[in-house]
Amino acid sequence: MFNEPLLVQHATVKEVASKYNATPAQVILAWATVGGHSVIPKSVTASRIQENFKEIELKKEDFEKVEQIGVKEPRRFNIPYIANKPRWPVNIFGEPEEKDAPHKVVV
Repeated sequence: MFNEPLLVQHATVKEVASKYNATPAQVILAWATVGGHSVIPKSVTASRIQENFKEIELKKEDFEKVEQIGVKEPRRFNIPYIANKPRWPVNIFGEPEEKDAPHKVVV
């Protein structure tokens, strides 16, 4: 899963963002809120932090478009062990991509 795009770079997310004159991150945050997910956005860039606080309301058909990403392409995006530099040395999800992480989450 190296060199795979982030979810904010997905064509469907960009298409919906363009429709709402929003950023892809705002679309993902709106989708997560409607879907009942808890999200903690992260950024060190002042403009992106401000964008994260601007809520948009997705129409049902746009929510469903974003929702279909996981159905059509059943894979995870943004795996912390791969996506971050420096890498997080923690195997969070127990997936093959994280097998080299020296630490495991204990619940």
